[in-house]
Amino acid sequence: MGRHRYKRLGDWIVHDVYLRNGSWRGRVRNIKTGRYQYLNTRDDNRRKAEQAVLNWARELEAKKTEDSPLPGVRFDTVFEEYLALKQVRPSTMRDYRQTFDSVFTPTFGESLLGEIEPKDIEQFLKTWHKRKKKISARTRQKYLTELRAFFRWAKRNSYCTKDPTEGARIGRVAKRHGVALTPNEAHQLLMACRDPIVTEVTYSNRAKAKQEYQPPKHLQMAVLLALHTGLRRGNVTQLALRHIDLDRRRITIPPEEMKANSEFSIPIHPELAEELR
Repeated sequence: MGRHRYKRLGDWIVHDVYLRNGSWRGRVRNIKTGRYQYLNTRDDNRRKAEQAVLNWARELEAKKTEDSPLPGVRFDTVFEEYLALKQVRPSTMRDYRQTFDSVFTPTFGESLLGEIEPKDIEQFLKTWHKRKKKISARTRQKYLTELRAFFRWAKRNSYCTKDPTEGARIGRVAKRHGVALTPNEAHQLLMACRDPIVTEVTYSNRAKAKQEYQPPKHLQMAVLLALHTGLRRGNVTQLALRHIDLDRRRITIPPEEMKANSEFSIPIHPELAEELR
């Protein structure tokens, strides 16, 4: 089942049309009041119905009708809309979606947005790690950063009048220090990516046997690329021929494919060049 799409039109969020009783219907939400309004287009053609809903939203925007606010909307409903309107890389969106589904929804999903208090945020940051496994301060800082960005957006769009993450703190987070492999360690890693893996298996009759597995053929090349370029895993797995110039011995990745949004260019080591050829 696909995710819903949204379109912003002035003070109105226009949702996808949906089919009911043989005709397409639409709904819009006023971002200032939180109120939904519904329209039965009485049309069995989806494209015509979508256009009818857009025209209806333009009329509402022109009238600037003042609606009384609803008591509130649920956290999961608003966060779903927040994600749909967010412009980020697909990999970043997958990370947001995973956190929303597995962490935020079980905690805040059914709560009304305006009823979430600072103490609820503090309680979440202190007790979440007890539900499954202990998580690091860095991970909790990541959760707080994502919640803070969401509540600021929700406040700007009149979903709530306060930001419950304001003033919340995790404390000092230990800095990460990179560890460089020695040439011998790098060689051993590459051999482990190439050599067969032998494991011992015990069957129900207590008999033992050895099974041999061949590592995936692409594994050694992926590790070799990572060792010689320092690229992130996503860039390594998505590296294509268009990024590689063997004549000039350079790997170049455009800004839109890099997390830092800046072009990445690096010489190709002779060992790597030979493998790439």
